[in-house]
Amino acid sequence: MQDPTLGGAAVAGRAPVIYLNGNPTVFIKVLPMVLSSEDIVPLNRVRARLTHLAEEVRAGKEKLITRNGESYIALVDARRLDHYHRLEREHIHLLLLHEVERGMEDAEAKRTSSADELRRKYGR
Repeated sequence: MQDPTLGGAAVAGRAPVIYLNGNPTVFIKVLPMVLSSEDIVPLNRVRARLTHLAEEVRAGKEKLITRNGESYIALVDARRLDHYHRLEREHIHLLLLHEVERGMEDAEAKRTSSADELRRKYGR
């Protein structure tokens, strides 16, 4: 678990919480993929059952396709996939906003370096 006062993400066995200025501001709940044994399908059986599997996925189930007994791909409803992508973009935007806030705090506290200082320090 990271120290929330450092602006990191804290995880305590539940959904991550992002702290800004020491206050929890964003709660991102990651829902586990709940699968039953019927939702695990060997790759060699997918072709024959694709229409049926697609209908089940569209109805809200997720399917894990295995290859040689190991996880290979997942079948997920396109709407749910779009939702996952939106959540990922939101998360990235929130992290960027957090970095902007940290940068502004550093600038206000005069914790900055000039371009020349950075070139000298890093040799570029």
